[in-house]
Amino acid sequence: MKYNGYPKYKTSRVDWLGDVPQHWEVKRLKDLLISSKGSIKTGPFGSQLLTSEMYDNEIKVYNQRNVIDKDFISGDNYISREKFIELKEFQTFPGDFLITTRGTIGKCAILPQDAEVGILHPCLMRLQTNKCKVNDRFLETLIQESGIVLEQLKIKSNGTTIDVIYQDSLKNVIILIPPLAEQEAIAGFLDRETRRIDDLAAKKKRLVELLREKRSALISQTVTKGLDPSASMKPSRVDWLGDVPKHWEVSKINRNATRVQTGNTPPTAEEQYYQDGTIPWYGPSSFNDNIFLSDPVKLINKQAIIDGAARIFSAGTLMIVGIGATIGKVSSINADSSCNQQVTGINFNRTKIDTKFITYQLKQLELTIRAMAPSATLAIFDQNKISNLWIAVPPLSEQEAIAEFLDRETAKIDNLISKVEQAVDKLHEYRTAIISAAVTGKIDVRETR
Repeated sequence: MKYNGYPKYKTSRVDWLGDVPQHWEVKRLKDLLISSKGSIKTGPFGSQLLTSEMYDNEIKVYNQRNVIDKDFISGDNYISREKFIELKEFQTFPGDFLITTRGTIGKCAILPQDAEVGILHPCLMRLQTNKCKVNDRFLETLIQESGIVLEQLKIKSNGTTIDVIYQDSLKNVIILIPPLAEQEAIAGFLDRETRRIDDLAAKKKRLVELLREKRSALISQTVTKGLDPSASMKPSRVDWLGDVPKHWEVSKINRNATRVQTGNTPPTAEEQYYQDGTIPWYGPSSFNDNIFLSDPVKLINKQAIIDGAARIFSAGTLMIVGIGATIGKVSSINADSSCNQQVTGINFNRTKIDTKFITYQLKQLELTIRAMAPSATLAIFDQNKISNLWIAVPPLSEQEAIAEFLDRETAKIDNLISKVEQAVDKLHEYRTAIISAAVTGKIDVRETR
């Protein structure tokens, strides 16, 4: 939908604002507070409020999570009544405008009228706004979603990425203020429009989830049941495989592998191994949903291989993460590469196994491997356990046909997922643009319904 601008504009005398609607005012945030003192307050710091004091179940300490989730009931931070009296200047009141100030900064919420008595967490700031001058929902959108305030704070911090908001900086940010009734109209318009955009984006995200589920189901079905729906089946006696075609073999990896070996890490102090590197060196962080690895942690050189500081694995090696948080992740390599000691490389007998087929099959086992790995301290799935994993092995020509089919069909699904995700990105861009346009007076939404 196309929106018109205002009938008349004036110069704002602020370079980045440009011209603004004639009847709007350029203010600083401090001009919208009840008073110059006490109306803006950051939670107590240092020895004023110790973590050890936040567990007596009497007076609530409102924290960032309450603001981010807009949930003022949950949370387990409390202080004693005696400590509350000592810190009474940091008390919260219904209608207070709360802003997150550290880490996840700039999130806003208005404390509900039925909220229990509490105080500010050190990572929150309280604003007490003059309700005759500013609509809190308008201000919330301006601070949290338009980017106008955070961009000014970034400039004040010399353009660096900010992770702390300070009172003095926030008080002096420039705010563009229409009459109160117009603020309410803009806030109502943006509530309606952003809800419509968010609902549409949520539907598209759900479509992506369904497409990913379809992709996974297609792979799982094909690598365990084959391409012929009329094929006679037999029990595999392996839980995760279920029934498989009668002419398929069910055997362990070690019966089909020529090498099962973990990688290693060249000493980082030996810079010579990393200079002018051309050999990809992978770690657990390199693994994702793709069949082939493409994001090496580093590049090493041939000298690291010659000196035995690293192991080389030939193109066509299947790699599996055997230790750590991403244990069980599977991919293969399409160029000679190396890996660290958290990754195990498997070379298969090429007369029996098509690596791409078995990569598709084992990727369906990732969660199962994770569940099978002992995790008393650190989850480990060693070479012996990997060697003893059961796999279903069709004739080689059938493996190649299945891999080719899955390449083609998953590419179609991936292409569709990409298009839907691009549509979601465009919706988010439109959402940001329309909020910015509305709160800076570039469009007139007073008559929209």
